[in-house]
Amino acid sequence: MSIAAGPVIAHVRTISDPRTRAFVAKRTATGNSRKEIMRMLQRYIARELYPLIIDTLRASATIGLT
Repeated sequence: MSIAAGPVIAHVRTISDPRTRAFVAKRTATGNSRKEIMRMLQRYIARELYPLIIDTLRASATIGLT
């Protein structure tokens, strides 16, 4: 994930994704700042996307080798 993509994805998910909105509400209730919540959310998104990116790269490399 590029450096600029993390904040954009986090912001869009904060607006549109019910799971993310629940996460933000929960973290706000526990006293986390907006900056901390966005940092946590960006790390979560990176952990979620990394395996998908790696699988895609492996699949394309496998196709290229045959």
